[in-house]
Parts: sequence; C-alpha cells; structure tokens
Amino acid sequence: MTKVPEPQSYTLAAFDFDGTLTRKDSMLAFIRYVRGDWFFFRGMVVLFPLLVLLKLKLVSEQRAKETMLKKFFGGMSAESLFEAGVSFAREKIPAILIPSAVERLRWHQSQGHICYLVTASLRFWVQAWAESQGIRLIATEPVISGGIFTGKILGKNCKGSEKVRRLDEALTDKVIEKKYAYGDTSGDRAMLAWADEGFYRHFS
Repeated sequence: MTKVPEPQSYTLAAFDFDGTLTRKDSMLAFIRYVRGDWFFFRGMVVLFPLLVLLKLKLVSEQRAKETMLKKFFGGMSAESLFEAGVSFAREKIPAILIPSAVERLRWHQSQGHICYLVTASLRFWVQAWAESQGIRLIATEPVISGGIFTGKILGKNCKGSEKVRRLDEALTDKVIEKKYAYGDTSGDRAMLAWADEGFYRHFS
C-alpha cells in the first residue's frame, strides 16, 4: 500500500474546555462523580477559607488547586482515577457540552484541521473524552509517585501563557498555516492572542 504523504502545512484549532466546550466546571463535576456529594460538600466547607484567600488573590491559583486536588484525590491510585475518567467521559461529559461548540469542533475536523483541547483540567478526567473525539490533548499534568497521585501538579497549571508555551512545544515540527483558538476566561487570553483568529465566549 502506498503511504499517504504528510501535508506540508496545517490549520490548527485550539479549544479551551471548561466554559468553552462545556457549561460547567469539569473538575467540580469529577470530584462529585468520584467522591460523592457528601464528601464533596464536606470538603468544600473545609476548603472555604482557602477559596476566600484565592478570591482575594492572597494565595496563588496553583497552590489552591493543588490543595483541593490533594484533599479530594491525594493518595488515590492514578489507575483508578484514569478509569473513573473513562466512565466520566461516557456518563457525564456529554450532558455538560455546549452543542454549538461541539458543532464548531466537528466543522474543524471535517476540514482536516488539527484540533487540540488545551485545558487547565487534569489529564485524569479529560484524556478519555479527548481520545474518544479524536482531539489531541494538552492538559495540566498530575504528579504520580509509585502509581499514587500525590495531589501535586507537574510543572505549571495549564493556563495563560503556559497554554501558548505548551502549544508551541507540541508544534515544533509542524508548519502551521492558520491558527484558530476558542476560550472564555482571562486564562485563555494569551492563547487567543497567539491565534490568527481568536474567539472569546463565542458559544452559548
């Protein structure tokens, strides 16, 4: 069989996840899915002072996120969290997707564009969904030691300029003809500015 040559250049579409492709925060939904409502609400009460400090910008977002992740998932096996992510992708994510956003994703795919999901969500709960949709994934990475999730983030939280850095790293061997990007928060501004066409809060 003759091998089909790789295209010389690509068009790329980068999508944020929470609030762009979805109607609600996937991390909170995943916590409730894995740990149950009682554990979730009890944990949120304990974490309330930290969330106030975060709102007042007296603690970094990464520190607050790691504290929350450790509270709910620290000490759990990475395998069990990835397995939960598979069922979460099947049972819960479809209900929180924005139809017009998914339609736009499908349009890009139909045009042969490379599509990336670029998200601050941890790989645990977005990997299975991205794979099922044929989307390349750039996500916040967990620190796993001896098969156990420590509650820590590997490197930086994937938002702001980190999204652009990670995209550039992934695309070093590709010639990109045109770049689209979709996002909904200040954490997506750098990615939207990086793109040739950036769409802010484009879907409803």
